[in-house]
Amino acid sequence: MSSRMTFRLLATVVFVFVAAGLTLAREVTMTYQAKLGEGPELQPGTYQVELIKNQETSEVAFYQEDDLVAQVPVTIVTESEKSNRTEVHYETLDGGRVINQIRVAGWKERLVFREPTPTPVTTD
Repeated sequence: MSSRMTFRLLATVVFVFVAAGLTLAREVTMTYQAKLGEGPELQPGTYQVELIKNQETSEVAFYQEDDLVAQVPVTIVTESEKSNRTEVHYETLDGGRVINQIRVAGWKERLVFREPTPTPVTTD
């Protein structure tokens, strides 16, 4: 294999890994103060959301300005199509808002923090 061909192959591999790494984190805006399922509470604002897939369990990390704000376990449900827009699904429980699930634009995965009751209150 020529050095030119080797360089092209290496450049392609690096590009694929960089592109794959970029798709694991997305920006999500929380409109309301709410708990992440049974986990910690997030304040309204914009967060960088990173999906961490492990063999046995998966987690989602929430960052603001490069600071880790929360990291919680999540159930990943794979949908048949990518989401066209980011949606944060809330419901009211015991007088407070709870985030049940998040659909992130461009992802096939739905992030489930807790199974919703039959009638959700608000969807962003």
